[in-house]
Amino acid sequence: DPFNYNKLGAVYIQKARETGDVAFYELGENALKKSLDLRPNTSLATSATVQLAAVYLAKHQFKDALNYAQKAAAIGTGDLYPYALIGDAYIELGQYEKAGDAYSKMLGLSGPLHPHSRLSYLQFLKGDTGAALEHMRSAVKAAVESNSPVENIAWSRVQLGELFFHVGD
Repeated sequence: DPFNYNKLGAVYIQKARETGDVAFYELGENALKKSLDLRPNTSLATSATVQLAAVYLAKHQFKDALNYAQKAAAIGTGDLYPYALIGDAYIELGQYEKAGDAYSKMLGLSGPLHPHSRLSYLQFLKGDTGAALEHMRSAVKAAVESNSPVENIAWSRVQLGELFFHVGD
């Protein structure tokens, strides 16, 4: 059942994030590939492909992450999350303009789906700490206002604190 393999892959990815045990990424990758092997519907194929891109990002296999994120975007479901991962992969590959182009596809989104935190990191890498701080403040605000999971709110606040630390504040 491609649906259950997809869900299993997602659970393994979450477990890897919670425990720091990278072995769960391998298990997630295997489950997601099995889901795709079973020829899921378009929506499920997008989900599995995007999650594979996330696995490859976590494993620092950035070219593979980019490849899978681009495949997910090309499936054509209209899901904008693949562009977040495309941008993330481009950042890790040092292609900041392409990252910005990918993130720009998400600018119409609101709340925690808006790529504030990603834009913050991109601006920081480009040396614009003022814009980086503003984007990260917006990310924290959006996470709090949308009642995001506490893990996401905490991550956003830590990232904002790190930016303040880097600018000496």
